[in-house]
Amino acid sequence: MKDFWHATDSFLNALLFLIIGMLIVTMPLSWEVIGLGLLMVPVVLFARFISVGTPYLVFKRYRSYDKHSVKILTWGGLRGGLALAMAAAIPSDKVFIQGLDIHDIMVIITYVVVIFSIIVQGLTISPLIQKSIQAAEEKANLESQGK
Repeated sequence: MKDFWHATDSFLNALLFLIIGMLIVTMPLSWEVIGLGLLMVPVVLFARFISVGTPYLVFKRYRSYDKHSVKILTWGGLRGGLALAMAAAIPSDKVFIQGLDIHDIMVIITYVVVIFSIIVQGLTISPLIQKSIQAAEEKANLESQGK
């Protein structure tokens, strides 16, 4: 049963990316909107940092966490199909900014953020986790030597 749902999830996610890819082809791309998408990457990462870091600040009174947890969860917050589906659900031909449909702008910006997330964050999350593991092991070794 688990394999069935995993295959279904993979198929639907691939279908969604195919549909969004076909949608992107029909949109008027400009360097300004792509640049705006690239500017939104740090904004999205900062929002993720706040949404992950705030509960950690509250709950660290009650339990201990690895000092790299917030960094890993912030960087590892990969975005994808759901964000694209929500952006595509924005009604088109309703609101325009400087002659561009807000629907098109939001889909392109979201697509840029998702592509960055998949390529850059996806390829660098494992080394970040490995560095965190190494730092924890070094800390444990130093503490065991000090005792």
